[in-house]
Amino acid sequence: EDFTRRPARLARGVYANLQDLDEATVTDLLGGLIDRAQIRAVLARRDLILQKISKDIETHGPDTILSD
Repeated sequence: EDFTRRPARLARGVYANLQDLDEATVTDLLGGLIDRAQIRAVLARRDLILQKISKDIETHGPDTILSD
């Protein structure tokens, strides 16, 4: 709940990695540990996190949300 109420704060590199994360990468990293439905769930959570961060960037500016 804290994450949704407060502005996010994270490194630009982490943000870029989240944006680049795709099904093929998750499958390569975790395919032997989780099934396809779980991989899709991970990506759905990633999408929600990226939406929140994008909204925070629009509201507060990238320099407030993203650090080097």
